[in-house]
Amino acid sequence: MQKKRIDVPSLGAELDDAELGDRRLNRRLGSLAERLADCPGESFPKALDDAGLEGAYRFFGNEKVTPEGILSPHIRQTARRAAALKQILVIHDTREFEFNGQAQRWGLGRLLRPGQGFFGHFALATSADGQRKPLGLLALETIFRLDKATPKLRRRRIDNRGESARWLRAVESAEVALGGQTYAIHVADREGDSYGLLAALAGRQRGFVVRSRARRGCTRVRARSWFCLPRIEIRRRPDERLAKDRATSCPLGV
Repeated sequence: MQKKRIDVPSLGAELDDAELGDRRLNRRLGSLAERLADCPGESFPKALDDAGLEGAYRFFGNEKVTPEGILSPHIRQTARRAAALKQILVIHDTREFEFNGQAQRWGLGRLLRPGQGFFGHFALATSADGQRKPLGLLALETIFRLDKATPKLRRRRIDNRGESARWLRAVESAEVALGGQTYAIHVADREGDSYGLLAALAGRQRGFVVRSRARRGCTRVRARSWFCLPRIEIRRRPDERLAKDRATSCPLGV
């Protein structure tokens, strides 16, 4: 089957309504994005000539230029495209960005394996018509692990960095950006499977599909409503079983 061609707007047009507090900065953002789009996998020194590189460093060094200011026009354009549809998917995922080299770079943190970098949590909007046409980002959050790793068996409650809250923050950021103009179904992988997130989504009447990472027993209590109970074992120590199949529950609409 022949795939349909997707028309992708130019980056310059996507950033037309940037609000960086200075028209020159707004124009610079568009022109810089257009030049980098030709070779997105290259570093700035390789993608730009000497004059362009110096201008890029001045641009990113300006205190008026922030990550939010750069991304906001794209999010607004994404919301406009989504508003033309009755229903969309918002796909949530976290990706790892690793920077090579032995020397420690300022501002970068540890990763899941040896190395340095950061994590990006994304909320990508697509059409929900089976074609899954990409509409753009609705939320982005960066996460830097600047603390030292704690072995899993030695972790305490105070060692929790609260990273799991990023899932709900992304959902709410996406909903704010959409402004109620379309119905969003939020999709997450097993990392998003937590009682806190599921209860918050159900309580706020958000549409969602989350891949389960645990066995569940589901009891139907009324039409189109289920109670899902994660089957878990609670142990004080790895070799000591205290209780089985004991868990809290929340109503999930399907």
